[in-house]
Amino acid sequence: MVELSSGVIRVRLYGIDAPEHNQPGGYESASTLRLMVERKQVSLEPVSQDRYSRMVAKVYLGQTNVNAEMVSRGEAWVYRHYIKGPDRQWCTFEAEARDERRGLWKARNAIPPWTFRHHTNEYSIPPCP
Repeated sequence: MVELSSGVIRVRLYGIDAPEHNQPGGYESASTLRLMVERKQVSLEPVSQDRYSRMVAKVYLGQTNVNAEMVSRGEAWVYRHYIKGPDRQWCTFEAEARDERRGLWKARNAIPPWTFRHHTNEYSIPPCP
């Protein structure tokens, strides 16, 4: 949730997919995001609106791209289906977090949220574009 002068809106972070709240790593991921931005002034770079009427945006805390930072800290996956253009460099951040076992990558078999949500047994992570 982001409070604008016109009221409160729900924002979906563009290009990333974090663990669900009831998924291993979900609480930690949400806590990391909360500590980064709660009650702080952020800038939004709108990308689109999703089917739930949320603004899909890049979120900035000063010069820090919060979306990329979540991936770098190992608290979210790059959402391969939606990532575009120069933001594909976030795949490098994800690979580094995985190699250094940061955040959700501490677990040997981190389950992508898109797999967890759809209750499938497909645990492979598609390559980044």
